[in-house]
Amino acid sequence: MYLADQQAAGHLRRGNVWVMAQLWMGLLLSQIFLVCLLGIRAPVSIDRLLAEALDIYLHGILARASGEERP
Repeated sequence: MYLADQQAAGHLRRGNVWVMAQLWMGLLLSQIFLVCLLGIRAPVSIDRLLAEALDIYLHGILARASGEERP
């Protein structure tokens, strides 16, 4: 599995790769549900939405230790 290989290479922190994959899919699927079921569209382009989702998935929502916000 890709995530397990990335863990072994030291690129991802240790953890349950199944849970990691499910959380990523949930993040993406929630956006599809918002649009398809509720008609709520994101106020940004799909490219920006995916970039933000990936950044939050990989780095979380906390500010950096220096107090600086992520770009």
